[in-house]
Amino acid sequence: IIGANLMFILFCVPVVTIPAAIGGLTRVMSRLARDEQTYVIDDFLQGFKQEWKKSTVFALIEILFFALVYVAIGVYSKLISNQIVSTVLLALVLTVMLVFLAAANYVWVMIVSVDLPLKQIMKNSLALCLVKPFGTLISLLVQGAVIFVAVGYFPVGLFLPLVFGFSIMSFTASFNAWPQIEKYVINPHNTTK
Repeated sequence: IIGANLMFILFCVPVVTIPAAIGGLTRVMSRLARDEQTYVIDDFLQGFKQEWKKSTVFALIEILFFALVYVAIGVYSKLISNQIVSTVLLALVLTVMLVFLAAANYVWVMIVSVDLPLKQIMKNSLALCLVKPFGTLISLLVQGAVIFVAVGYFPVGLFLPLVFGFSIMSFTASFNAWPQIEKYVINPHNTTK
């Protein structure tokens, strides 16, 4: 877990490779979550190289989404004079953001686990995050805890993500996502062949 985390950080140094590095880390952690034989360096490099296109496209979608959320929060909190309408719209934006974050966990795991177009992966991910809300919530809570420690206890808190935090976040997402991916995406496809 620590080795994969360190590889992830190393491969994130050229910022444009961050999406591919997420793919590499997710490949390693999803294999660990499935209790499969894992070779950290080989699996990381394979996930990094093979899925860099889908990873990059999805990362751009995430950036665009969060830019829109940022703009929406700014507009709804400052420009709408009616407090009730503003609060309802802010709550709606935050709810959509949480659903997107939950679905993103499934997207990253499916990018490295199944051979589907990104559009289909995103549709499946949205459905899957609603199928098992408890596991999805646990993934979000673990990720939120790691980010809270890193930011809230800065600079000492940076020790957590730098040593194993990114791996823990990816492992938790993979561990909670994989059973649903296998049950609702892979098994039905295999039975139709």
